[in-house]
Amino acid sequence: MLARSRTDYCILRRGRRPLATHRRFWPHGGAPMMQPARRLLVCLWLLACLLPLPSVATAPTFDAVLFAEPPAESRPRVWMHLMNGNISSAGLTKDFEALAAAGVGGVILFSVDYGIPAGDVAFNSDRYRALLTHAAREARRLGLTLGLHNCDGWSSSGGPWIQVEDSMKRLVWSESVVRGGTAQRLRLPQPTTQLGFYREIAVLACPAEESELAARAAPLTLRSSPSVAALDRLRADDGDQVVALSASDGQTPWLEFAANTPFTARSLTLEHRSRHATAQLLASDDGETFRPVTALASYRTGKSTGVFTASFAPVTARVFRVVFSRTVELTHAELSTSPRLPDWPARNGMARLPADQLAPLVWSATPDKPTRVLPGQPDKDGHFTVDLPAGVWRILRFGYTTTAATNYPATAAGRGLECDKFDRRALEKHFAAYLDRVAADCGDLTSTTLKDVALDSYEMGGQNWTADLAAQFKAEHGYDLLPYLSLLAGYCQGDATEADAVLRDFRGFLAGLMQRNYYAAFTELCHRRGLQSYIEPYGFGPFDHVTAGGAADVPMAEFWLDLKEGTNFEAAISAAHIYGKSVVSAEAFTSWSDVNWKVHPARLKFPGDYAWARGVNEFCLHRFAHQANTHVVPGMTMGDIGSQLDRTQTWWPTAGREWLRYVARGSYLLRQGQPVADVLIYTGETSPQPTPTREQLALPAGYNFDLLDTPALLHRLSARAGRLVFPEGTSYRLLLLRNSAQLSLPVLRRLREFAAAGVPILGDAPTALRGRAPSSAEREEFAALVAALWPPTNVGPGQVPLATSPTERAAQFSRCGLTPDLVIADAPDAPFAHRRTDDTDLFFVLNPAADARVLRCSFRVTDRRPERWHAETGEIQPLDTYANRGDRTELELALPAHGSAFIVFRSDSGSRDSASAVKSSVASATPRPPLALAGPWQVTFEPVGAAHWQTSLARLSDWSEDPRPAVRYFSGTAEYRTEFTVPADWLADGLAVSLDLGRVEISAEVTLNGHPLGLRWSAPYAFDATRWLRPGENTLCVRVTNLWTNRLIGDNQLPRTDGYAPDAPMPRWYVENQPPPPSARTTFTTVDFYETETALLPSGLLGPVTLVQERAATRR
Repeated sequence: MLARSRTDYCILRRGRRPLATHRRFWPHGGAPMMQPARRLLVCLWLLACLLPLPSVATAPTFDAVLFAEPPAESRPRVWMHLMNGNISSAGLTKDFEALAAAGVGGVILFSVDYGIPAGDVAFNSDRYRALLTHAAREARRLGLTLGLHNCDGWSSSGGPWIQVEDSMKRLVWSESVVRGGTAQRLRLPQPTTQLGFYREIAVLACPAEESELAARAAPLTLRSSPSVAALDRLRADDGDQVVALSASDGQTPWLEFAANTPFTARSLTLEHRSRHATAQLLASDDGETFRPVTALASYRTGKSTGVFTASFAPVTARVFRVVFSRTVELTHAELSTSPRLPDWPARNGMARLPADQLAPLVWSATPDKPTRVLPGQPDKDGHFTVDLPAGVWRILRFGYTTTAATNYPATAAGRGLECDKFDRRALEKHFAAYLDRVAADCGDLTSTTLKDVALDSYEMGGQNWTADLAAQFKAEHGYDLLPYLSLLAGYCQGDATEADAVLRDFRGFLAGLMQRNYYAAFTELCHRRGLQSYIEPYGFGPFDHVTAGGAADVPMAEFWLDLKEGTNFEAAISAAHIYGKSVVSAEAFTSWSDVNWKVHPARLKFPGDYAWARGVNEFCLHRFAHQANTHVVPGMTMGDIGSQLDRTQTWWPTAGREWLRYVARGSYLLRQGQPVADVLIYTGETSPQPTPTREQLALPAGYNFDLLDTPALLHRLSARAGRLVFPEGTSYRLLLLRNSAQLSLPVLRRLREFAAAGVPILGDAPTALRGRAPSSAEREEFAALVAALWPPTNVGPGQVPLATSPTERAAQFSRCGLTPDLVIADAPDAPFAHRRTDDTDLFFVLNPAADARVLRCSFRVTDRRPERWHAETGEIQPLDTYANRGDRTELELALPAHGSAFIVFRSDSGSRDSASAVKSSVASATPRPPLALAGPWQVTFEPVGAAHWQTSLARLSDWSEDPRPAVRYFSGTAEYRTEFTVPADWLADGLAVSLDLGRVEISAEVTLNGHPLGLRWSAPYAFDATRWLRPGENTLCVRVTNLWTNRLIGDNQLPRTDGYAPDAPMPRWYVENQPPPPSARTTFTTVDFYETETALLPSGLLGPVTLVQERAATRR
């Protein structure tokens, strides 16, 4: 039965007295038509919503010169991967020179082993560090910054120098069931032990049921398909042993528990190393006919480890079968007569399940005998004496072992245990073993050129113990954890309310340990060395994502090329905004093997623009593979993953350079001023805190938001003039509470302060005070604070229920006086970014549709003139057609498919910069029909590393459809040249002329009559030809570049003579940076992404090519 709650109401408060009576909102303006609401709309209504915005600290203002030529700090960075010891100084030099020439600002080096044969440079060896020093010197010479990932692999912080005592640790236990009443000497089973490491914690005795004792007397028999010997290893204590059940011949594997007599089961636990498998539990009375019992929930506890578990109503049968969806590797199996807590692997911190997704703890019976911690410890053989009252008791022997997590995917020389995330000393040892040695070798380059240390997304899984955890817990929470250890093992204990409070305390405690001893310590250790931290603050571990991001110097998001699963924006962006970080970086354009060499700037534009619209303002390109051998193209890959953003790409020095300038210009703009978001969302006090997306939040279109964690709420946030304000000047108009069923007194006191300052707050009233055993004084203060913030007099029929949809939430915002920041009539859900200085507003607007659209935009800006800043070219265009309506500015934006625009509002537009204005007179002439340039065309093909050759084309055509293999499989750049005549009467004063190339695969650089018109790397491929087009004869030159794909497909039809194979040693010619053996092939790459019959990609200038007249626009 659900309790009635008071929720989501609007009041106007100052101090303790309401300044206005709460208004009830009726559905249709009349009498109430709904049942009495269980939830009540709360908007702390105030006139202060209309008060001026607090002064915003003016970071550098928008500068047209810096926009056209962005400073180095605005340029993107690359994640360069050194693949499995294949490294050369010559290759590093060429890589860095290509990066600097293309406009990259910095490099973060990773060492990775991902399906590439080993080279001869061992990680962290003297030779390896000498090459890093060479990289630092080259970076300084070329004006690049240099960074390192903190360990081998991309996750997380480990190496062969981490001893097992300093590794990540987990709580383990074994179970015995005995009858009490007399003293007895028991041999307690050894709890799971990995890598020979185990330490005792305590022995507990918990009341048990008679049926559990009976079940122990008749052990179950294990059977499997396929049949596997030694299944009893699944009951052993050796956590390093694995039993593999393979799927074959279309048969799914299964594991059975068989009993001689009917057995009543209530829970099942299977530990495994099969992250992507699923499992179903069946039951049978005869071993032939099975009925379903339940699907098993799977909890990921490590990089590849997990737990299948289920707790269910009693089921009696002779045979229980677990059917798996695929091959599985099992390490432990237990079918039990005892129930387990729902989601227990997540409640004890080993698996990650956000607090708002945990099932409620509910049970009615309380054991008549309390759980007790027994004195003493078992001896080395497990012998232990117990003297318990009469009855049946479960004896739980608790200890801890290593999780055996290792850094991933590391080379053989750099692979080792992960450091303990709850022990700062272990992290310090890790820094000393690798980063300190590199920093010492780099000397004065450290902190001047070598500046950054990266911590990639966390993929090491759970940790829920460390050596002195129990003592630290007692010091922080004031009570002993040991009597509650059976809760961490998943057993019901005592009162459900108390159990839930203890488990909440425990998970919050783990999150605090990891924050202090890993994320915050990581940045502190960087600072000691004159370095700064780049941190991706998310992953499946026992920590709070936004809080972790707050510890970074530069928080990092992550987005995949097609915005696939794995994209993560919220934690890093919110952390940057609420903790005052000016740069929000992102691992950019990560991808799987389907992308391979088909990636190019036009395909990168939309996901990159989307990331900008979400709040990112720096890209770290994923990925740039180090080309240790300088004689081959396209060369090294990062195995089969990552977008191939390499210097060996056909388009890198041309389209790549122009695209990177676009990225730098956009990043420059998006770092000016402060971010503007209306809604601050407090995610609650229970760890791990969720990081909900816009869709999960039911936010209406037109409002941006940030997530708020507890440390920032308590220690960084203030309220004035009806707004929530951070020290840097970022402010918010409304606070929305989530997961507020339990709140602490410090949080409630802060909410009272915000309400007194006139801040609107939407959210549920808490129903309980957070903590295990609050005092009577604390309970009284809690009741008073809740009554003050959620007055009972406001509860009654007709109150608006809690909003569950964007439409309802928009109505709530409106009642609080909050109007949308941006309304786009034709694309209401389009993401956008807004930044502000004292005198300028910037909006970045995105067309999410796959077709061209004219977007009707209404901006919450007034008394400022709009301009469009073109990041593709660096030009600035005043927008003369707009309307001011009240406090809003309305205008129309014509955007191509997936197009975007930077719109800048300035009060003194046109006089802010030194760029000269070139304004065309108003055209009176009518544009004439387009003029087609049909050809013929002289085409010069420029193969990489081979002689150029020429051909003639009567008309434009797709290279991939040409009957000549040299054209069909061509990859590289070809130059088209044609001459054409423009009638004198076709040109008209006051009209601009655009050269439209039509379809281009994939980039085009144009020269008209010897004058460069520029390079286009995405549609529309149109160029302003007005200045250089002349009546009569004209000469047009178009240089078109395609992708590597067609040449690679063609080469796969030819014999391979280079001696390379992924499962063989790397050929010596590659390791020694020598040319490959002679071959009919022109390419070499470490992964074959294509079959010989793979379809070729359209390539070349496809047209139609036309000259188009249009009315001139003002550009600066």
